[in-house]
Amino acid sequence: MMTEISTPPESGDSRREGFEVLLIEAGTRPVTPEGGQQSLRGMGAAGVRVIADD
Repeated sequence: MMTEISTPPESGDSRREGFEVLLIEAGTRPVTPEGGQQSLRGMGAAGVRVIADD
């Protein structure tokens, strides 16, 4: 899934509905590094728990 395109709308909708949302970073790829980081920060601020692919 593309970090900037596919994941933010669905994760935001799910959070608004009261669901806990976990994003496994290894399952996504950014279109651009900057856009990917911005998207991850935005999802984190919305309450999405990002599981880093360390």
